Amino acid sequence: MFRTFFKSKKIRNWIESVSDKGLDRSKLTTRIKIGLLLIALSFVIGWGGPAVMAVIAVWTKSLKTGLIGGSALYIFSWVVWGAGMLLTGKANYDFGRYFLAKYLKKKFFTRTG
Repeated sequence: MFRTFFKSKKIRNWIESVSDKGLDRSKLTTRIKIGLLLIALSFVIGWGGPAVMAVIAVWTKSLKTGLIGGSALYIFSWVVWGAGMLLTGKANYDFGRYFLAKYLKKKFFTRTG
């Protein structure tokens, strides 16, 4: 099913035009690096924070601590993620499209063997 979809001339032209930009050879600015770091950090905070708060809640036998602390950390992770997205800006979108097109080109258009 996917192979027929990707054989469409319009899709193939898009993949070719986007994957030929060579963005993997361009330098990432400090702003983009900090933004990507914040996005990665938000996942650590969003998943690890509530888990740690649950352990603390069990250890201290205080359900309120776990519920409020875990929820606060989860909400804070979204704030950190938003700041990272703002810092990366349009470059985040461009790099995402580029690497998606590059992956699709490798997966569906290169012959191996």
